[in-house]
Amino acid sequence: MHFQDLDSFLRDGAAALAKGPIALILLEDDVEVGSTIRHHLNAGSKSVVVLGVHDITLPADLPANVIHVGFDAAARDAAMKAVNAVID
Repeated sequence: MHFQDLDSFLRDGAAALAKGPIALILLEDDVEVGSTIRHHLNAGSKSVVVLGVHDITLPADLPANVIHVGFDAAARDAAMKAVNAVID
């Protein structure tokens, strides 16, 4: 599943946050994307929310509980903003 930005995810995809554990992954580039996501799935995450720019391509074979959210993870205070928004 893909959302344009964090606001649209929180508005229309918040059901993914209902049951945890939840992994939030901030992607600054496309290095080791698949292995990082699979690590969190194998560790028992119920949902994996991947926050990164739109041009980062996620592997096609990921399950439906992996959600790609358009987000500039390299921006100043990006991690704090993302985590605080999800906590709310």
